[in-house]
Amino acid sequence: MPLYVLRKLDANPTYKDSCVFPFIYKGSTYFSCIKANSLSPWCATRAVYDGNWKYCTKEGISAMVFGPPCHFPFNYKNKNYFNCTTKGSEEKILWCATSYNYDRDHTWVYC
Repeated sequence: MPLYVLRKLDANPTYKDSCVFPFIYKGSTYFSCIKANSLSPWCATRAVYDGNWKYCTKEGISAMVFGPPCHFPFNYKNKNYFNCTTKGSEEKILWCATSYNYDRDHTWVYC
């Protein structure tokens, strides 16, 4: 299964939040991008869907990266993260761990 990279919804150009996982949409909890009511995968940018969302695409920096998806929450330097972060990234690029304990496993992908 390909790893999806997040892209800002073009119709809402000032909204810069990243996807939040898990998120609740119509009473169900989702831990990855979904295709509900859409032909393309998307994610909510709030823990409870409030109309703000983004497409998830195969384009961008991680287009060639295949492997496990982000694991949320993940623990990095004794702090739990529930969405992608730039913490620890010298380039300030969003990333996430692919297992719960990044400090032990050191497995990650760009978001």
